[in-house]
Amino acid sequence: MKKILFVLTLLSSLFSNAQNYVTDKTYPDTLIIIRDVDDMTDKEYYYPSMELIVSNTEATIGMKMDALIRKKDNKLNATVLKIKMVNIGACNENNELILLFEDGTKIILNSFNSYNCEGNTWFNVTSEHINTLSSKKLSKVRITNGRTNDVFTGIVLDKLQDYYIRLYKDVKENKYFTYKE
Repeated sequence: MKKILFVLTLLSSLFSNAQNYVTDKTYPDTLIIIRDVDDMTDKEYYYPSMELIVSNTEATIGMKMDALIRKKDNKLNATVLKIKMVNIGACNENNELILLFEDGTKIILNSFNSYNCEGNTWFNVTSEHINTLSSKKLSKVRITNGRTNDVFTGIVLDKLQDYYIRLYKDVKENKYFTYKE
């Protein structure tokens, strides 16, 4: 029982730290790239301050979307989209993601990760995809679970349609903020 209580306390403190930074009044509703350095290993991590969440109106089915950001040759890059699927089939593999932009342009991607039951799926994006993501507003997304054929289509909220435009602008400008406790 003590171990369970300890783990719950630890997890709640971790989540509260993350929430404090993301909701910091200095950057209300602003997508920024955060640089965090593990002081034990000196390893650097880069991540968006917020995710793009697309769900049904009851918020029982949907996905959390963002990008995997790495620093290579002193430049940020984001060539992998990360998706966390929620209630779109139990386990997944061979998923398909369709991104529909407001001008009718579509990007169709196939996942590269292997079978898992955590809802995690990753998609490589090319420089052509990045050009589209960084210049056009996203209006709808559809994900198909390749294992179960469950499908979810969601509309992107107006205030989040430029999520990838803002993200890739900061990546291109190599712009990030260092996380400080």
